[in-house]
Amino acid sequence: MSKILCIIDGMTDPAFCASDYANLSQFQRVGSVDTCAGLKAESLSCILHLLGTQNIPPYLRGYAEALGEGVAVNKTDLILRASWFALDKQGCCTVPEQGPAVLPFSHAGYRYQRLDSYKALLIFPHMAHTVSSIVTFPPCNCSGVPALAHRPLGNAALSSCFDECLQTNHCLIPWGQSAAAELAP
Repeated sequence: MSKILCIIDGMTDPAFCASDYANLSQFQRVGSVDTCAGLKAESLSCILHLLGTQNIPPYLRGYAEALGEGVAVNKTDLILRASWFALDKQGCCTVPEQGPAVLPFSHAGYRYQRLDSYKALLIFPHMAHTVSSIVTFPPCNCSGVPALAHRPLGNAALSSCFDECLQTNHCLIPWGQSAAAELAP
């Protein structure tokens, strides 16, 4: 007898209800798994926990994304995920939007790497030592929120990058600050 493990990202969201999905509501519920293991509910740490990783480094998200995409980074680099969002006339985020292949302006001090669709990486050379002093705001609930509410804190170069990418009709929200870390195979 085969078993299928169905991992539903966002299942802990208050608005999620399995009965809203015809196929999902027909699954036999055998049990649930605490995918967070005491950590904040977030895709990467939950997936690593399901795969058996015991000690998940605290600042891993951007670095893991770079590894998965084959983007070269150095041990001293600060790496962040970044998401492009359209803005309404009031400067509030609306929906994710396709990011440019390259930034339409010159930028110094960081590297921009478009991934796919609205996703990108920002790489700041020799700034890994600042990772724990940075505060970012993941864009998962940014719809209707002013883009400026997602301006990162704690690193002047990162804040400047946010300001450069903030335009009248779109913005780039950096989040998931990280540095190189050891991962179990």
